[in-house]
Amino acid sequence: MKAADHLPPGAIHSEELDRLFDVQGPFLSLYMNVERAIEKASQRNQLAWKSFRDAAQAEGADERILTHVDPLVPDAHLFGHALGVIATPARVERAEHLEWPVREEVVRCASLPSVAPIIEAMQARVRHLLVVVDRRGADLLLIDGTAITETEALEEDRFPIRKVKAGGWSEPRYQHRAEKNWDTEAHDIAALVTEWVDEHDPDLVLVTGDIRMIELLQKAVPKRTGERLRVIGTGARGEDGSADEHRREAMRMAATAVAEDTVALLEKFREERGQGDLAVDGVRPTLQALAKAQVEVLFVHDRRDDARSAWFGPERVHVASAPDDLRELGVDEPREGRLVDVAIRAALGTGAGIRVIPEHGPVTEAIGGLLRWR
Repeated sequence: MKAADHLPPGAIHSEELDRLFDVQGPFLSLYMNVERAIEKASQRNQLAWKSFRDAAQAEGADERILTHVDPLVPDAHLFGHALGVIATPARVERAEHLEWPVREEVVRCASLPSVAPIIEAMQARVRHLLVVVDRRGADLLLIDGTAITETEALEEDRFPIRKVKAGGWSEPRYQHRAEKNWDTEAHDIAALVTEWVDEHDPDLVLVTGDIRMIELLQKAVPKRTGERLRVIGTGARGEDGSADEHRREAMRMAATAVAEDTVALLEKFREERGQGDLAVDGVRPTLQALAKAQVEVLFVHDRRDDARSAWFGPERVHVASAPDDLRELGVDEPREGRLVDVAIRAALGTGAGIRVIPEHGPVTEAIGGLLRWR
């Protein structure tokens, strides 16, 4: 079953992650934070990995798996703030250099891969367009997660660019020309911003800079661009330290957008559960809904020490809280897996979206979902 064409905003579905569950295990899942702004970062990475490696060996990890991971560790700090690896005895199935530190470091050997930290990182990967404007042009920065992936500067030199007090009969003419130039400039910037919105589809358009130009830009952009536009402050282009401050504020706004997506989905969950309608809450009801491919969005809270288990079979809808439930469906040899991983496997395989949620919230037993149908 393919993913729904129109999952709610904030619900994550990944065909690449789905394919990991077609691979024969056992699996090693590793998530470790790395730091580039420290001395001897490579040695620190390897020391941390040694501790994780020893723990994995104690769990019975195949030495072939550990050998596959070894070369990924020393330089991991050069590419991100955390390293995520899914490996089997055959190969490294997926290696991720995550843009943010993981909430909890973990190494786990199990029958299924643990991909919730990757999904959580995907949730945080808000694509946003940062626009810094003044009366001579604009700087555009496309930021995907924390990485600037594309930039462009629009520079104009129309005279007069500022209102002046020329005095005498010429003053009204200068004033009018300045306003006209600003308006023309704003329309040029609006056209470029809209071109980028159409091409890159950012979640947010964050604008900062000259107050008057921001006002003119807001009026000049079409509705489809204006719906994503947020003003995050003022300040000159190229001012010492201003670029870093603009980026920090953009990061804060992106984090706010991530939180708002979670809140909106959980509000929908509260509403549907309150009506006794399109929601399930708790382990057994959620697994039963996954087994019927009813779930549109799966909610899970992933905690390192959550050792609860569930059972699964060859098909993605073969999922249950007890092995006998699967035997009744004709699964001769049900397999045991970690609850969160079993649920995510079923959700991805039935086209559902997934949202990793905070521990304290409306979802009972840290698992629940919105339904397609009842």
